[in-house]
Amino acid sequence: DLIEAGRSDPDDPTPWALLLTVCRGLGLGMAQAQSYYEEAVLRDPEHWTANQQMLGMITKKWGGSHEEMFAFAEEVAERVGEGGDLGTLVITAHIERWLFYAFDEDQEGQRHYPQKPAPQQECIAAYRRSLGSPQLRVRRSTIRARNIAAFWFYLTDDKTRLRAELELIGHDYTEMPWAYLDDDPEAAYSAAADFAYS
Repeated sequence: DLIEAGRSDPDDPTPWALLLTVCRGLGLGMAQAQSYYEEAVLRDPEHWTANQQMLGMITKKWGGSHEEMFAFAEEVAERVGEGGDLGTLVITAHIERWLFYAFDEDQEGQRHYPQKPAPQQECIAAYRRSLGSPQLRVRRSTIRARNIAAFWFYLTDDKTRLRAELELIGHDYTEMPWAYLDDDPEAAYSAAADFAYS
């Protein structure tokens, strides 16, 4: 159905982006995923879902590696340039790395990872060239990027940047990534707001 939808509207990247989710779920492999990804970004190089789903495909938990994941995030951030909200893909990659400690049942590693200087510096740099840039190109996806950045700043106890993003998010929190902290994303988001303004 998605392939047919793509054929019926050749300019729409969305069916190809959604096929990446199907590809991962059915275990169709990286070559097929790359083909769908190329179809999506050919139509919209900054398509949020396509780039987020491709990052997911190459995470270690889905058979890729941390190194590939970070390299892909940096490549996308470089490609979209200053002011692209996809610059936060680098932050998404660090959140994925933080999550992987749970897969390894390494609670200590998960607790300490957000406090390490290198991840903090890389995420702040990504933030400055994306959401924090005066050249930010606001898109429908920008609210998702803001939630990702706010989540990371909550993990890293960065109240100043967390507050700045919460003021722009308002009540428009997204289920992910807040659900990583609590089965009730609203509760997690509220806890972040309580921390930010405490």
